[in-house]
Amino acid sequence: MVKTTISQNLPQKIALKIIARLVESLGEKRVYRNTIFYDFPKPEAIVEAGIDKLYSPGLSRRKAEYVYGVARLVLEGCDIESLRKKNIGEAIRELKRIKGVGSWTAKLALMASTGNLSLDLLEDKAVSRGLTLPRL
Repeated sequence: MVKTTISQNLPQKIALKIIARLVESLGEKRVYRNTIFYDFPKPEAIVEAGIDKLYSPGLSRRKAEYVYGVARLVLEGCDIESLRKKNIGEAIRELKRIKGVGSWTAKLALMASTGNLSLDLLEDKAVSRGLTLPRL
């Protein structure tokens, strides 16, 4: 959910840079064979950081609030992972109850977590452009 929320209305290259900065600033650092790796930040780390620190990796103020809100929901007992087991329509409706999550975000998050690539993302301008066939 966090990655999908960050990716809203951004080119993929920029979204990936912001996600990487977030992971490096809040994720747990691990060193293996002189190479540094980071775990994705746990909800506790995101909530503890607060909205101002979420803003610093490049998130807009609003997206920082949304990411913070998702982490708080998880800490308060919302089991987002269980939505993968529900039918798609029900899972999308539940995800859309989260502030900052619309159809696109819900569908993309479900696609990423379930591997179900059959969800319709035609409202995405980039997807729509990519599927437009050139005229002969």
